[in-house]
Amino acid sequence: SQRDTDYLNHWLDQGYAVVASDYQGLGVPGGHPYLATRPEAWSVLDAVRATQASTEYGLSKKVVLVGQSQGGGAAFATAVEAASYAPGIDIRGTVATGTPYFTTTTAPATRDPNAVEGVFAYTLYILQLVGQVDPTFKPDDIITDAAKPTFALTRTACLGPLEKAIIDNKISQAVAFKSDPTPTTAKYYGLMAYSNLTPKGP
Repeated sequence: SQRDTDYLNHWLDQGYAVVASDYQGLGVPGGHPYLATRPEAWSVLDAVRATQASTEYGLSKKVVLVGQSQGGGAAFATAVEAASYAPGIDIRGTVATGTPYFTTTTAPATRDPNAVEGVFAYTLYILQLVGQVDPTFKPDDIITDAAKPTFALTRTACLGPLEKAIIDNKISQAVAFKSDPTPTTAKYYGLMAYSNLTPKGP
């Protein structure tokens, strides 16, 4: 988006190199474990290590982590996991905005089941995560026929196209689900939680 371009150009103008991770599952047939903090963090740390190991760029070893929304969660998770997964990376600071926060006891959001709104995409993404980690989960047990094409987008589509499909196809919670998915998704909130709240660096 233009917003992202302007934002990243600001960092480039300050002399920073921008390294964007390729999250696990994106661009390949497998699904993406949306909001799972450890895969996000390891993806970012692997990208940093790979870039710094290259002799092509001559980059500084100093690192600042920056992210918004899912990226904010990834940035914070990266700062948390760095100490154990990549202790050699010199993280000088983290800027994490719009950062998701889950715990094993997070209460699910209460929304109008008949509302057709883009934010419903997050529920569908979390169900995709459940399918990644639980081989016994069968989407057909929860997802209606009307919502299956939209749900299928969670494997490959970014937020914008998924939100558009929800609005265009008038997919609400009442339309999408045969039964309440909360008991299924709540079991996996721990995967979206941070292993601790002590990031490396400020």
